[in-house]
Amino acid sequence: MNYLIGLDIGTTSVKSCLFDETGQLIHSVEFDIETQYPKSDWAVQNVKHIESYCRKAIRQVIDDSKVNKENILAVSFCSAMHSLVGIDEFGEPLHDAIIWSDRRSHEQLSKLSESEKQEIYKRTGTPLHPMTPFSKLLWISEHQPDLFASASYWMSIKEYVVYSWFNVRWIDYSMASATGLFNLQHLNWDKALLESLKLSKEQFSLIYSPQKQLPQLNAQLCEQLGLAKNTIFVLGAADGQLSSLGIGAIEKGEVALSVGTSGAIREYTNSIQLSEERATFCYLFDSNYYIVGGPTNNGGVVLQWLRSLIAKDTDYEQFIALADTIDIGANGVLFLPYINGERAPLWNATASGNFFGLASHHNQAHMVRAALEGITYNLYHIYQSINENKQLDCLYVNGGLSRSTVWLQLLADLFNARVYTSNTHHGAAWGACWVALMSLGKKASYEQLKTTVFYEPPIMPNIANHQQYMIVFEKYKQLLQAVKPLF
Repeated sequence: MNYLIGLDIGTTSVKSCLFDETGQLIHSVEFDIETQYPKSDWAVQNVKHIESYCRKAIRQVIDDSKVNKENILAVSFCSAMHSLVGIDEFGEPLHDAIIWSDRRSHEQLSKLSESEKQEIYKRTGTPLHPMTPFSKLLWISEHQPDLFASASYWMSIKEYVVYSWFNVRWIDYSMASATGLFNLQHLNWDKALLESLKLSKEQFSLIYSPQKQLPQLNAQLCEQLGLAKNTIFVLGAADGQLSSLGIGAIEKGEVALSVGTSGAIREYTNSIQLSEERATFCYLFDSNYYIVGGPTNNGGVVLQWLRSLIAKDTDYEQFIALADTIDIGANGVLFLPYINGERAPLWNATASGNFFGLASHHNQAHMVRAALEGITYNLYHIYQSINENKQLDCLYVNGGLSRSTVWLQLLADLFNARVYTSNTHHGAAWGACWVALMSLGKKASYEQLKTTVFYEPPIMPNIANHQQYMIVFEKYKQLLQAVKPLF
């Protein structure tokens, strides 16, 4: 039996997942990543620690599983997007990596005009937001000019690991797209943006397909990792794109939705697809594959926050189940879930959460119902920005919130679509491995991956419930429009 390893460098952990060629997970190993918050709105991570966790994770998954290293066909990378670290001429990081959730640069973006923001979005497909490395570079150039001037290169965390191991500065299409510095038409770094930052393209990595094979790893590091000397490493891609691929949402009319602490909704397309309101992103994945969608800061974290306020002694699953005791619309209570600012569809780091319509006859359960609906209305709002007036066939759902049957039915009814869940929680890592199989010539298309995923029976929508949700959703949008000027 042959095997593959998907190395998933996430926000909260590094995971090494060992699969056989059919997609069966053999073993996984996980090392937690510490995020530090040295100042308000800052979020940073130590890239050297993360690189060491990558080494340990690969070694341990091989040692624990006791597979023959000669039977490991390839290792493929998967990574969280939007991180940034400056590297000196000797390959050493100059500071901790600034990660996606860092919001310090919102002031720099506010100085750009609407026409500038629109033009940048048209060229890059990336809405301007503090999450983007472009925004982070603006902040560093203004607040840390010495650091800005001393950096020979700018990289993501994934690029740093690749550089440390292979001594090449390579990035895949999807990670490059997520920087906000990649021109979708020219398939290269955007010349005008680099000039505005007074940076050169030589300070950024060469851009390749996710199927690009990396140079052979040196024998000493192979031995440290427990791998055979001829093991192939594949560049891989970003976690969002690979998560959608890994759950099988790759064909027309199929949408992937992931909701854990945060969330995202994504759809693959064969052409550049932009939103007039700059509500969604469009990232290149590979060749003529793009992924369009939007991320939200406010998924399960909203329910965790609310539970800590009003029912901290209640079991989490019981807390969510309270929503099932209340009718659609929460008896007039609406909730805007933006307690952590928001990315899609608002792209406003200063947005805030709001309960509306509370009265003395409302209780805990009404608030839970309103919060759960608010999270889901926001996701539906993002979807409308992707495909307005288009009938959705099915949703492929993963993430922690997908364990709630109450929420899955709400989702099916609101979207008026079949909802599929799978038994895998390592879809991104398997997506990375599938990319490796295509790179090796063992698979012919991304669409074939679907045959490797086992789905639970679908949750079917209730059309009467859908019609009720549409009435409440219109009120939700009216409330949002009314309070937006106050953010």
